[in-house]
Amino acid sequence: MKKNFENIELIKKEKLEYLKDLEISFTKNSEIFLLYLIENKVNFCIVTNTNSDTISVFKDKLSTLKLVKKYICREDY
Repeated sequence: MKKNFENIELIKKEKLEYLKDLEISFTKNSEIFLLYLIENKVNFCIVTNTNSDTISVFKDKLSTLKLVKKYICREDY
């Protein structure tokens, strides 16, 4: 069982490294919508089934995501 857990952790680590090398962009018009929410001080959060490490990679690649005040990630539920 421990070996399986180690394999899963290795896969997660490799996935993060892979994501760091990818070109990531917003889907069509999603950044415009996100900026609209932020600029108009709409109370919102982003809910995702992604873990916080992956969210950090996305934030590094898409700086607009750093403007979002609240995320609910996999670890939160």
